[in-house]
Amino acid sequence: MKWGFRTPPIRTRISARTSVKRIIRHSLGVKVPRSLGWLTNPRKAAYNQVYRRTTFGLGKGCLVMALMVIILVVLTAYSGCKGPKPPGAEPPSRSTQGGNVATSAPPSAAASSQAAQRRVHVFITGQVQGVGFRAFTQEQAQRLEVTGFVRNLADGRVELVVEGPPSDVEKLIAKVRHGPPSARVDRLDCTDEPPSGEYTEFTARY
Repeated sequence: MKWGFRTPPIRTRISARTSVKRIIRHSLGVKVPRSLGWLTNPRKAAYNQVYRRTTFGLGKGCLVMALMVIILVVLTAYSGCKGPKPPGAEPPSRSTQGGNVATSAPPSAAASSQAAQRRVHVFITGQVQGVGFRAFTQEQAQRLEVTGFVRNLADGRVELVVEGPPSDVEKLIAKVRHGPPSARVDRLDCTDEPPSGEYTEFTARY
């Protein structure tokens, strides 16, 4: 296969210009129609047919390259339109055991909400009784909308159980760490426990 434009050698071009047949035709004003050139020069006509079949011109090459680029752009755009699958779009997993097909059900709303909760059991040591510590803790807990209770212990400490979103639980513990102005907090013993959801509000026990 040949590439580019056909350029005959200089010898062929000179012989074509000095051809007796060409001079006679030009002198008489006779010109063979385009489709009947094989009558005057069958050898050249055969060569032209073979050349056209085996030549890949520059214009054809540019056209093929443009088509390939267009196809590539269309395929890329089509694959980008699909996008990644959103989470949860996969079908529930199916497992077979003993000939029975079991389909895992999605987690319930109650289980998911309980998993997003945090429960902390706190013991506060210091001057925390008789200074309005329980009322202060209850007020802060109700603002944060967490549940649980607070109560005084016989050994002078205050017991606090709080359950709710982790960020709100942390905010309440930070408030309790300072306490009301008349209180003095020396120590906090915090223990994380599994959330149970048994409390519907925050109460101060007496």
